[in-house]
Amino acid sequence: MCPYLFRSFNCYYFPAKADVLQGQSQLISCFVTGEPVASDIRWYFTPTGSEQRQLLYTGNTAKYSGGNTQNPSITVLNFQSSDSGKYVCSASNAVGTNTSSYSVLRFISDLNITASLTSYSAIVGDSKVTMSCKINGEPPAIGWDWTKTQVDGGSAEIIAQGTNNAKRQIITSATNPNLNIFSITENDGGIYNCRANNGKRHFLSNPVNLKVLESSIRIAPGEPETRRQVEFQIGVTVILACSSTGGNPSPSVIWLKDDIVITSGTNTTTSGNITTTTLTFTTSADDNLEVYECQVDNGFLRRPLIKTTYLTLKPSNDPPGQPLITGSHQYHLGDSIRMICSSTGGNPSPTLNWLRDGNVITNGISRSTNSGVTTSTLTFTAGLEDHLEVFECQADNGVLNKPLTTTTYIEVYFAPKVPVLTGPTNMVSGSSGTWTCSSLNGYPAPTITIRIQDQHYTNELVVVQSYDVIDRSYTVTGTLEVVPLSDKSGQTLCCHVSHLINNKVPQSVCLQLSIEDKEDKNIIIYPVIGLVAILMLFIIIMAVLCNNRNGKPQNRNRDRYDEELNGNRQEMYDYNTSEAQYSTLLLYLRRINGEW
Repeated sequence: MCPYLFRSFNCYYFPAKADVLQGQSQLISCFVTGEPVASDIRWYFTPTGSEQRQLLYTGNTAKYSGGNTQNPSITVLNFQSSDSGKYVCSASNAVGTNTSSYSVLRFISDLNITASLTSYSAIVGDSKVTMSCKINGEPPAIGWDWTKTQVDGGSAEIIAQGTNNAKRQIITSATNPNLNIFSITENDGGIYNCRANNGKRHFLSNPVNLKVLESSIRIAPGEPETRRQVEFQIGVTVILACSSTGGNPSPSVIWLKDDIVITSGTNTTTSGNITTTTLTFTTSADDNLEVYECQVDNGFLRRPLIKTTYLTLKPSNDPPGQPLITGSHQYHLGDSIRMICSSTGGNPSPTLNWLRDGNVITNGISRSTNSGVTTSTLTFTAGLEDHLEVFECQADNGVLNKPLTTTTYIEVYFAPKVPVLTGPTNMVSGSSGTWTCSSLNGYPAPTITIRIQDQHYTNELVVVQSYDVIDRSYTVTGTLEVVPLSDKSGQTLCCHVSHLINNKVPQSVCLQLSIEDKEDKNIIIYPVIGLVAILMLFIIIMAVLCNNRNGKPQNRNRDRYDEELNGNRQEMYDYNTSEAQYSTLLLYLRRINGEW
């Protein structure tokens, strides 16, 4: 209750709590009643995270509206994070002063959602595709999902938060809810959007166009090419171009500044096998000595390939030269690798650093400077962990806003596991057989052939290959379905896996075939039937004999002689009957076996 004189004096507010989006206006209503009327209205503010209350200056009309005796309610204009906190309305009259309870306003920014690439290519058979999503905002997102639509439009399919199955998975993260798609097929192609909400509204990322290509061999994209430093004048339009040649699938080419992807003013074109992205913008004084980064990625290497350029208002020899890397891309497992990075010029002379996954490499480094050329050499032994790895060389002498960067990569060739051959070994001539040979975890993809003795099967062999993006290796499977004849009996069916590892002999695995003619198979059946029949006859005879013995009359009656006579007659009858049955069965069996 507020102070009062003669009558009650009331002051209260609305709302008690509110979430306010960035840039919006928020009204806090303050109602004051009583006698005498309020002579002064003041507002106090305690910022979020602070205990110190401060008096609001309501005369700042660019920030506040109202908040006086004529209009005790106040409106906070263009709400920002600094406006988040507790608000209190204070009213005074001739008797005294009283304040309302707190009205708590919480700042909610628009969620900034960015998908890593605008175009992503995959190949049928890939084990996995990952589409990255970054969400920034305060407070963090409270819900997220992905949507998919067909390229030609139609209704959107929602891939819900919490999805985690054999086909799709959304990483549970309010800042990086990446989407994983497994066992890629053509049906996975489409337009994907990352979507999130902060309790007020939904926000959508830029679209990612996933293109799924037919099964083929993957190829790393060509290293990005940019122009040397660009001279400019303030206020003029500058066009930066970056291109990459080759690559399967075709790469995505993007521009970054201060590690942030630039989407405004970019345009991507493809001519033949060359992908080019241009960046067009109007320069300002802040662009002097600014470094721009081009990234090329088709999902094959562990990280994007990078090359930089920079803007300068006037020519100068002070910045270092763009790093230049020499060395091969292809190595065999266990080879010694030697890569050289050099930078020409720079005042002072630049420092060259090799990096891997953003970390500076310290082992295997040697440096030298000769005739204005600074050189850094990296030496190591190729291991499986180095396969498709991207290595980065940075040149920095403190003149530019960021180091200049050039990258390279290596492919490590390694043999697949011993092939696995499955299929029948015992067959009947004329029947169909299916054999499957699998070669696992090799790079590059090996070739499979199947033969029976000296006869090779090419048209009948169906070969399917898949790429494992986790192990970064190929699995190749060959399936052969043929009808072998009896002349193949005793011969071997062999699978050969050839790989490009030091020209070694192929890996081989074989099965020995046993193939019988149909007639031989039938001839064997008849004796078997005869043996079974004889066995059944023996069982019947034994059963009859046992039955007769158990059923023979006992000599217990007074006419013992008659009973014995009758019993002997009965035995003779049973014996003759059994002998006749036996003769009939024996005759039948002899006919079956072809003896008579």
